[in-house]
Amino acid sequence: MMKSKHIPEEQLVDYLLGNIGEWDAKQIKAHLYHCKKCQYLLSDWQFLLSQDHKKFQPSQSMKDRIQHSINQMEGKSFKRRTVIGKPGLLFATIACVFLIFYSVHSYYQDINTRNYEIAENDEIPPETIQSAPHTQQIKVTPVSEFNQINGYVWVNRNRNEMLLEVDGLEELINQDYQLWIIYMDNSIDHEILPTQNGMTRMLFRDIDVDEFKKLKASVEPRGGSIEQTGPDTFIVEFQ
Repeated sequence: MMKSKHIPEEQLVDYLLGNIGEWDAKQIKAHLYHCKKCQYLLSDWQFLLSQDHKKFQPSQSMKDRIQHSINQMEGKSFKRRTVIGKPGLLFATIACVFLIFYSVHSYYQDINTRNYEIAENDEIPPETIQSAPHTQQIKVTPVSEFNQINGYVWVNRNRNEMLLEVDGLEELINQDYQLWIIYMDNSIDHEILPTQNGMTRMLFRDIDVDEFKKLKASVEPRGGSIEQTGPDTFIVEFQ
């Protein structure tokens, strides 16, 4: 499905719109768990698809470039899709969204640029911060509707590291669990929680633990959201 190390943006849009098969969707979801660049692109498209496109007025030159791209796609030999009975409507939708992508992409790219590193699940080395000096253990607090969730967070301010381990996460079909890291100044970082058999493990390095205010996770549309839209699942308070 993917000839390069990243997913083509048109496939990400198809994924969000539910216009791909189950097998391809699983392949994309697996790729998104470890590819931050594609996660950020998906978040951008998630935001753009939720906007009122009529409010945006692209320049004529941009319209011409998009029209040229559409003409090129129509000239290629590929299996055409039919969306709501209208051939090519999907590509028209993508084109409309693509028109506004450049106007906000740089802004959201800056928001989503993080300075910390992450290791997930099997990538986490056996020796972590759990047994290191000055490590603090904090219990995860599940929200009432998700009381089957349990887990812990370990933070080490000397090493600027955090380890999150949570289990009891129910399998989601067209959604993802998303972690929100809230800092003392109310700025927010967000990451998709990579789940395996109802469990997630994430090790954060070079992260400003001293500035942590709260962690929480929510259920979001697949690929995640720029802002929280779904219910909380668990919370971790820092004092």
